[in-house]
Amino acid sequence: MVPIAVDYEIVLGLEKNIAKALQEGLQITGPDGYARCQNMLQELSSIASRRQDVQKLERLQAARQELKRLM
Repeated sequence: MVPIAVDYEIVLGLEKNIAKALQEGLQITGPDGYARCQNMLQELSSIASRRQDVQKLERLQAARQELKRLM
């Protein structure tokens, strides 16, 4: 009976209140909720910079392959 009681109280109990707990914990329902969501979803500048570098490198490699093909 103990495993069933644990499952019922903890696992199923958490499932019922998870949305409310997330909203309250993340504080996304208040007046500044939209701005908080934007901040959480914003890409870090270091990652954005690295992504741009990788894209530039990929373009340069594609150009190199095209030049090799033409030679």
